Amino acid sequence: MTNLGPQFHPNVEHYRDGGLGGVGEDHSVVGFVPTKHLLPLREYERAGKDANPQSRAVINSIRDDIRSGVGIKNPITVDYDHTSQWAYVGEGNHRLQAAIEEGVPVVPTRVVRSPYSAPRRKAEGVGGHVTHDPIPGAPEDYFPSDAHPKYLFGEKGERAPLSAHQFKQKQVDDIMDLLR
Repeated sequence: MTNLGPQFHPNVEHYRDGGLGGVGEDHSVVGFVPTKHLLPLREYERAGKDANPQSRAVINSIRDDIRSGVGIKNPITVDYDHTSQWAYVGEGNHRLQAAIEEGVPVVPTRVVRSPYSAPRRKAEGVGGHVTHDPIPGAPEDYFPSDAHPKYLFGEKGERAPLSAHQFKQKQVDDIMDLLR
């Protein structure tokens, strides 16, 4: 058992960092994140009214893989800008939807630095606010191009992000507190 669930399924693609973003001797940047923590980081619900016509077939295929034991083969990718502390699910929205529908509690995830697209997605109201932990051995303002999800979601995945709506409401509340 890992700290967030079962051992990696043998079909999960492993990604490794070039030095500082991974964990363990193999420098893995793939870890398990509670599925519920990724919900506020989605672009949109892939099974919802905004879904592409092909989405249902893709989701059903992934669900079949989960049920048959093949599982989720590629980790979900969370794009993250450490300057604005904004994140969103960049790749794997269909995998996440399939995991939700199958009741999968944790999903393999990796985090990639995204200083250009994450701020744009923030302006569009996509994703959520996530603070990151310092990277051991790195300068304070550094975030690696590929990082283990524990740096965003905590060692045991206990830290949930704020959705775009929750973050905006927190900003309003903070301003109102200053005015009181």
